[in-house]
Amino acid sequence: MNEKSTPSVRSVHVFPAASTLVGVCMTVVSIVKVLHGKRFALTALVSVASVMFLVSTFCAYVALRQDRPSKVDAAAEYLFLGGLVLVTVSGFLFAAEIL
Repeated sequence: MNEKSTPSVRSVHVFPAASTLVGVCMTVVSIVKVLHGKRFALTALVSVASVMFLVSTFCAYVALRQDRPSKVDAAAEYLFLGGLVLVTVSGFLFAAEIL
């Protein structure tokens, strides 16, 4: 019996969300630089989150191409969650005008 293995459920959801958030982070960095001048800490945090989302997207793509779940799948998820934490912290700090 020839069974086709299914890709990981996590990577299927992480891939489009992470790739979208890369663009969102780059938009936030651009808007903050144009409107607020020098807010280096805020743009640095969001830029790091953007890189985390980019690497997460790459890992999710690799995991989708594999036959079974692997460590790459877990890496994609953890990088995605780390990026979400950074963006959330950045948003709170920006709203509180700390950064």
